[in-house]
Amino acid sequence: MAGQHQPHRTMAERREQLLDATVAVIREGGLSAVTTRTVTARAGVRPSALYYYFEDRDALIGALIDRELSITLCHVWETVEQAAGVREGVESALLAYLAHVQRDEAYQLMVAELTVTALRRAGPAGVRTTYERLLASATDLVERWSAARGSTWALPVEVVARALVSQGSAIVSSWLCTRDDAGVRAEIAAMALAMSSLETRAA
Repeated sequence: MAGQHQPHRTMAERREQLLDATVAVIREGGLSAVTTRTVTARAGVRPSALYYYFEDRDALIGALIDRELSITLCHVWETVEQAAGVREGVESALLAYLAHVQRDEAYQLMVAELTVTALRRAGPAGVRTTYERLLASATDLVERWSAARGSTWALPVEVVARALVSQGSAIVSSWLCTRDDAGVRAEIAAMALAMSSLETRAA
């Protein structure tokens, strides 16, 4: 309970504790239930503690979106490292992303709601940092593919990376709207084939 003795935690651990508490509050009562008092009560800390780690509620929501991105990237990119080529890499990345979504669809819907809320309250600035991190990660992946395979692209690397990011978002939306596993897997195969057509291998 808030006000009772809490075990010592590092700043990073306390921040994660507050984010975990926010997820729990949203799962139980929806995004509208997220307030300083509900989150800190769930975390078992004083209400003032929240502002030591987050400037305001919007910053808390932004941090939660950013954390979900990091979790997603961990699941996705680790599957790509073993891929033989671009087509296989894109397909394995998108399939890993799909599997991550399917494991907890309620949480993915929550993240979608968080993103829409951030956009509504702060405009593009509300999620720009998260998108830039995702784009940077995709760009790094494309560049590593190029270096490993001695290949170039028919379009600038950043455009290829943007396409990869957009495909991930499209897959999530498609599956959440249809729950059609076979159909979405077919979409993924088509996207992977299209992406591979942009690559030119060195002679």
